[in-house]
Amino acid sequence: TVTVAAGQPDKQFSYAQLDKKESNAGDQVQLIIKPFDKNGNEVPVDESVVKLFTAHYQHYKENDKKAIQAKQDGQNIVFPVKIDTAGDYTFIPKFQSQDINCQLCSIRVKTGVADQKKTQLYFLDMYSNQFQEVPASGIKEDNKNASPKYQLKFKDAFENTIKQSLNEKDVSGAKLVLFGNCLLYTSPSPRDRQKSRMPSSA
Repeated sequence: TVTVAAGQPDKQFSYAQLDKKESNAGDQVQLIIKPFDKNGNEVPVDESVVKLFTAHYQHYKENDKKAIQAKQDGQNIVFPVKIDTAGDYTFIPKFQSQDINCQLCSIRVKTGVADQKKTQLYFLDMYSNQFQEVPASGIKEDNKNASPKYQLKFKDAFENTIKQSLNEKDVSGAKLVLFGNCLLYTSPSPRDRQKSRMPSSA
């Protein structure tokens, strides 16, 4: 009986692919590399094989490439990463500094659901006629008396502005409440969507 072992990984036969096409901000994404030798035999993965491969990712509007730490997962080489900023990203896998075939190496990271703590309130300033964030000290009296318009910018937990149309699930139970001279965005807890948390009168 003769056992024929696989050869060294080859950049033309090894390939990579992402585990998903779309992701939400903060979710883990994995680039998976399967190493094959020049005869198409799957190469057993160990620490020495893992070190031969590298991977980076970058936002399509940026030139900065970010490296990802590799790890072994059975017979695969996996590059896991969590991306917090929404946008389109490209992954670049390499074998000994040379590009390898990538069957799916682009992903769209979408904004998450609206987060009450990150959502920002703006008011229309009567002098500049532009929306400005409401300061911690509150709105000045002259702007209050001018009955300013308010604008609420919804953001997710990672401060990505939610630009697309909001679905009911994104702001389920959310309420806008005018309390004194402040416009408050309130939302009940996920465990109780039937009750709204109204500001106290104290």
